[in-house]
Amino acid sequence: MIVTRLSLFLFPLIATAFQRFKGKDSSTRGIKELEQGRSYLISLNTPDLLLWDWEQQYGEPLQSALVFNFTISHDQRHLLLQDQPILPLLDANIPPRFSVPQTSESLTEFEQRRVYKYTNAAHFEIDYERSVRPRDDPNREIHNYVPTLKFNVLGAGIAGHNTLLSSAEQRYIEIILKDENFRTHNPFNHKFVVKSVRTRRRGDEPNPSVLPEDLKVCGRFSWRCEDMDSQPWYRYIYRQDFDEFGKIGSLRREYLRRSSNLYNNLGPFRFWVLIVAILSAVVSPLVYSVCRKMVYVGRRYVAIRDAHRERVRMERECEGDMLLDDGDEVWNYIDRPRYGEGGEELSEKDSNLSKEATVMEKPLPPVPAAEGSEK
Repeated sequence: MIVTRLSLFLFPLIATAFQRFKGKDSSTRGIKELEQGRSYLISLNTPDLLLWDWEQQYGEPLQSALVFNFTISHDQRHLLLQDQPILPLLDANIPPRFSVPQTSESLTEFEQRRVYKYTNAAHFEIDYERSVRPRDDPNREIHNYVPTLKFNVLGAGIAGHNTLLSSAEQRYIEIILKDENFRTHNPFNHKFVVKSVRTRRRGDEPNPSVLPEDLKVCGRFSWRCEDMDSQPWYRYIYRQDFDEFGKIGSLRREYLRRSSNLYNNLGPFRFWVLIVAILSAVVSPLVYSVCRKMVYVGRRYVAIRDAHRERVRMERECEGDMLLDDGDEVWNYIDRPRYGEGGEELSEKDSNLSKEATVMEKPLPPVPAAEGSEK
């Protein structure tokens, strides 16, 4: 009886412990919380990566892992990876490069470790996949922003030795953030906190790993040669495809590279003098064409206006001649509109004065002679 009661009491505890261990093994193993909601260390096993020996300068086929440090910045506007912004990016045209330490520790040893310093460890530069849902496009206005970052390591290199990490057994990192500022605008005023951190098996994804040859070829006239149609432009970042000017092969990168070389060769003063001269040579013909067109339009307008006035004047003169032919001499001189010496129509006051002058200038009829004088 006692044994039965004891087994009934211990069974739920054992089941709960087993479930916790199972869950920890699948998604939370190798995650060390340094500061709740802000800073985390993550150890990610890399089955395809050799353990690098600094002294011998070669890799050994031993267990290895890469250690990542994700931290919310002090102003809570960025999620940092190795002290560089990973969400949101500072410049979406030039994805950041990351260098992470390698360790030979197992996940259990990593979790039990008290001091986490990897100053003397080998540091690998990595290729990676960066994906955010919903997409971190700065041109969008977002309400209640809860982004999920997927960070998948695609390759690593050190001392000229590069390795593609395409194993389906490798895991990727998933971090869910919450923006405590419910409504954010452009520019964003984030206030991030870490909601959860997990690692997930890459083999469960439809495309566990994308190789460089799987990416589209950069077109000759492509401005950015982007992976997506809006910011942050790039999802798969291989070191061989980027430099400090952007995506290799894109027009934007070529333009910036040539401008930088020209600036360094000429110096600031001569560079800007050259820019002003080029702009003047390009803009001057345009300004001249616009001014010439404006002068032509002005002259055309004046010619049309003068022709219209002349036509109106001639029509009115013709109407006056017709009235004279009909014998309506008084109406012709008195009632028709009056014009000044310049051809402009006179006001009513000036026109009345002109009418009076016309009547006064008209010759009076002769005075009839008296009858007595004729006799």
